[in-house]
Amino acid sequence: MEELRKALRSARIGASSPRLLFEVGDERAYCLTVPGARATSTWSKLLLALPKTGHYPVLLGEPEECERVVENRLDEGETRTADLIEKALAFDGVGWLESEYRYLLEEDGAMPDDPNEALLAPAHFSGLPRGPWSKGKRGAHVFLTPLDLSTDLPHPRACIGLVPTAEHWQVPILLRFGAFNSCPHADEHAGFLRRWQEQYGAELVALTPDVMEVRATRPPKKRPEALQLAREHYLYCRDIVDQGGQTIDNLAAERLNGSAWFFWWD
Repeated sequence: MEELRKALRSARIGASSPRLLFEVGDERAYCLTVPGARATSTWSKLLLALPKTGHYPVLLGEPEECERVVENRLDEGETRTADLIEKALAFDGVGWLESEYRYLLEEDGAMPDDPNEALLAPAHFSGLPRGPWSKGKRGAHVFLTPLDLSTDLPHPRACIGLVPTAEHWQVPILLRFGAFNSCPHADEHAGFLRRWQEQYGAELVALTPDVMEVRATRPPKKRPEALQLAREHYLYCRDIVDQGGQTIDNLAAERLNGSAWFFWWD
């Protein structure tokens, strides 16, 4: 931990002294506590300091949420991290989305007559919640994890995990995030983060017990691309539409030029 402290001092990170978050085998994660109003800016500084710290920063929410993240990690079985990383590297995102779409259409009794039809073709949105393009929506740029959503004010305290990897997509694996309700498994999250990093310059920002937030440094610039991404995000996380009273088109309006992607599994 002393090397980590030195790296944080060298990067002039104004935060509490790091404490051990969890230790499993040779994997040690740490945590910093900061005022909620400074959580996102401190995350950005920690990301710049990653070459020095060797630990990827991730917002973990309020202290109570952070403890639940740790409990979930410690409650998981003994699946080796290396095995999950190998699965993530071999992950077939298109195949996963196709399977999820077929399951959705079967639920609704809306399967196409041709079983070989390419369901992810650009024009294919049958069975999905559509609506008019929302002129009032703009691309989202604010991360919600540091905020009390009942007041839109920052939480008094926020936790930032320091996870022992230089690759953001490995964080869900190291924290064993997922596999509850309809939430994908940790290696599937990692596979999608790798996919979105390549396509949109995605970087993981936050993981709480039921929320993931991602920063897109190259978000969609045109409506057709934003609609395709919104369909993909809906298949990945239906609750962001079904539980939010939205449509694919509303979600696409948030993704168009939007750097902040929010996912939530009820």
